[in-house]
Amino acid sequence: MTLDELDAVAAAPAHHTAGAACSTSSSFANFVRRDADGRVLLVSRGLDLASDGPLVLWSEPLPPHTLENVGRSVIHAVVVELKDSGD
Repeated sequence: MTLDELDAVAAAPAHHTAGAACSTSSSFANFVRRDADGRVLLVSRGLDLASDGPLVLWSEPLPPHTLENVGRSVIHAVVVELKDSGD
């Protein structure tokens, strides 16, 4: 299987971001975010997000969740999570 064949669920089945994060997407598709129990937290179709260029988003820490690609395109995203240095 190639990287392009992996969707968001296969790439990151259940994960969380312990710190705030900045994400940038070079390609975007609609998605559904669910909590650890499978309850829908977010459906991107209801958001006013640009789909024709780079998309940069800020998010606060997220509890364990999954992301399902429900669009027709591959989601290519890089997420940079900010962590406390412990100082």
